Amino acid sequence: SDAEDEVIKPTDNLILVGRVEADCSSLEVFLYNEEENSLYVHHDFMLPFHILCVEPFSYDPGSQKPGNLCAIGGMEPIIHIYDLDIHQPLEPIMELGSKAYKKKGIKKVGHRTAVLDLAWNSNYQHILASASVDQTVILWDLENGTPSTILKDFAEKVQSLQFNTTEAEYLLTGSSDNTVKLFDCRQSDNEGSQYKQWILEGEVEKVKWNPSDKYCFVAGTNDGKIYYFDSRATEPLW
Repeated sequence: SDAEDEVIKPTDNLILVGRVEADCSSLEVFLYNEEENSLYVHHDFMLPFHILCVEPFSYDPGSQKPGNLCAIGGMEPIIHIYDLDIHQPLEPIMELGSKAYKKKGIKKVGHRTAVLDLAWNSNYQHILASASVDQTVILWDLENGTPSTILKDFAEKVQSLQFNTTEAEYLLTGSSDNTVKLFDCRQSDNEGSQYKQWILEGEVEKVKWNPSDKYCFVAGTNDGKIYYFDSRATEPLW
């Protein structure tokens, strides 16, 4: 029944889908249950901006209990955070950054332009990383909604990033300057950063850690190639 479909069971999996059709964007929360062989949109809501990336997380600022939240990046410099337990939300519960870059006398916070990727640190749960066209990566403190570190070691837009799921201090990034960089966030600050670098033949569009091996990752480029690396080595394994 429709009423039963609304209930989220422990055996259900939720999939977030950002959809763009013409000038309209929306976030769809799909429910998938393998045992029941069911897959359907549990709920969705319209967004007043062009969506580019989505990152779910369970850290709820100001609460002792895990939440069900989602950070969304788009063509504007603002990162919008929504509570997925609220159906048809009228507005986000939090916004990171400001649109004040062209206004005099207003403090500038965050990115200057579009946000291309987001990564939540599941071990240090108050940290969210964002990658932007403005050639920076920002580590946000979700507790107070402010940048804690800004990484500026890029010559082009940063398109992808992910924290290592085992050793949470390490952040992997891929950018259009044909580089993959591995940052040790314990040694990074707003003045300078420590990182290891690999140079590929094309623009790096996606980086992803191997969940079965904390040292290995893949990188995909705009010329159709996939590289597999051991982060302790200088050359790709294949």
